[in-house]
Amino acid sequence: MKPAAPVTRIRMRLTLAPGAREPLHPRSTPVVARPCRPALPAPRGHARGHPRSIGVPSRFKTRRPGWRHDPNAQGALMTEAQKVPDVRKTVTVDVPADRAFAIFAERPVEWFPERHVFVEDRVSLTIEPFEGGRYYEVGADGTEIAWGTVVEWNPSKRIVLTWRVGPHWQPIFDDEKASFIEVDFEPAGAGRTTVALTHSGLHRHGEIAPQIHAALDGPSPGDTLARYEQVVARVSAAAQAVPVTLVNRFQLTGTAEEFEQVFAATSEFFAAQPGFVEHTLHRRLGDPASYVNIARWADNASLRAAVAQPEFQPHSAALRALAVSSPELYEARLQVTAADAG
Repeated sequence: MKPAAPVTRIRMRLTLAPGAREPLHPRSTPVVARPCRPALPAPRGHARGHPRSIGVPSRFKTRRPGWRHDPNAQGALMTEAQKVPDVRKTVTVDVPADRAFAIFAERPVEWFPERHVFVEDRVSLTIEPFEGGRYYEVGADGTEIAWGTVVEWNPSKRIVLTWRVGPHWQPIFDDEKASFIEVDFEPAGAGRTTVALTHSGLHRHGEIAPQIHAALDGPSPGDTLARYEQVVARVSAAAQAVPVTLVNRFQLTGTAEEFEQVFAATSEFFAAQPGFVEHTLHRRLGDPASYVNIARWADNASLRAAVAQPEFQPHSAALRALAVSSPELYEARLQVTAADAG
């Protein structure tokens, strides 16, 4: 008796898109998906039936110079499903095109909506940086599922990915019925870039194409670009941040033992604050009533945010009761280490 085809069970989270008849994204509901080709032996860390690399459709492998994919290249006749229009959304970010491209390509797990998942408890999402590479996510249990394949990779200008979504918003395991995600990066003035995200070739989804179009033409992929814009802003701010050093001198009015105990409690508060790097409390030789604290912060904004916290006020009051402080802020101008001597 011929054995039954292998069945892959995938836990998926399901949420409804506004106006959509089918769940747009999985949420903790068991779904059975049958691979479109016989299951291959699963590499370590891969779910059975999810080959590590499905491959790219043959029409993408041989290209003429200046080749550009045609999402409608499915034959001469156009069915009603093939008339489904593209969905295009744009956002303009305050970074050059090369930086906008890098953030999109290298940080997808940060901008990709958390509810858009095929695996349980996604821990990573990767776009491999070459044509024919994979666009895939990995769950906490090691399950790996591809969202698609990299069709075009043109740094600073353009990325095209296949989008493997099938009926009932389940993953499909090859590119033959996948549509496309086209991402274009166009300079928009000094240091700015317009990023256009287009879902094209939606007719390739067949009968569910109108439904998919209706879901995509709502907030998503607008939500995706909004998250991407936030990531760009955060990364840009971090790149512009200048580390600072706080030098705070203390002249004790209380006992050294009390002061060091209070300072230790204050240190625990600072260590939990964003942007805190480290600090060291020193006592002056020959003068046990004189201390200096040297603290390093990622940037001045982080330091100011920390001391503005209501929780810091009791620590500040306790220190003032035991010492007079003279804080000053510095930025590094020269750093030399023992390794530099060689």
